Amino acid sequence: MDDELLRLARAAADDPRDEQAARAYDAALRRAGRREEVYERFKLKFECPKKWDELEATPGRDARHCEECQKEVRWVRNEQEFMKLAEAGQCVAFDTRSFESVVENDKLNTARDENAPCLLPAPVPRRWPSKGDWAELVRRRDAAASSPADETEARAYEEQLLRVGDESTLHDRLVRKFKCDTPLPPGATECPMCGPLVAARTADELATRVLANESIAVTNLALLDQAAKARKIHGATQERPGRVHWVMPRPVVTMGVPAPPRRPEPPPRPPEPPAKPGLFGRLFGPTS
Repeated sequence: MDDELLRLARAAADDPRDEQAARAYDAALRRAGRREEVYERFKLKFECPKKWDELEATPGRDARHCEECQKEVRWVRNEQEFMKLAEAGQCVAFDTRSFESVVENDKLNTARDENAPCLLPAPVPRRWPSKGDWAELVRRRDAAASSPADETEARAYEEQLLRVGDESTLHDRLVRKFKCDTPLPPGATECPMCGPLVAARTADELATRVLANESIAVTNLALLDQAAKARKIHGATQERPGRVHWVMPRPVVTMGVPAPPRRPEPPPRPPEPPAKPGLFGRLFGPTS
């Protein structure tokens, strides 16, 4: 068995893009009970160095945008959804406890592929909410719904959302309150409904401008969540809250084709020695 594994390992290493060789080696490792090696091979091919919290938030609750590869990353909740999207080449984020079960599935393989989707493990919650936490959440939710303009009830409900780990519901509350739904082109500096926009790059800056009822342009809606976690903004209704606009950055366009690199100039030639005078010069000297 060791000889067979060695042969398959060499075949997979000789051509890392050979899908058949990669599948054969993966299957042999599974049969030998060497799941850790399969796990490391899957991580080498698929695992993304980014974290879910580092990705740019989008209006969709279960999707975020990766600025590095310019792709959408979808959050999945079960293995069936994971396999469906991964096989279609969609970048996905998932619970870290699901990754080890996925490597047992032979529909994926470890052959190198530049267009392979990124699989982004997300952190596991530190603890599962208790029944008391959920009961308190329902109570806080109903109180906030009955008094939508009450800042105290809104903050209590949002703190309970954070306590049970339901950040997506908090994000939706903030988006409903603050986000302007007018579609804007990349790099826009003015909204036809709200007027001129002021850029906000940090959660503190966003909170300050929102409280001043200014219209804001951001490239990352996760700043709303960060400001709420810092207790600087809340989801209670207001008569005229500052509006937040999600504006994609203007793409950088390079005009023309870059010129080829110039060849280095040759070193200067040394001066030639003066020619020796001939017979005419030796007899009559230099002529003017």
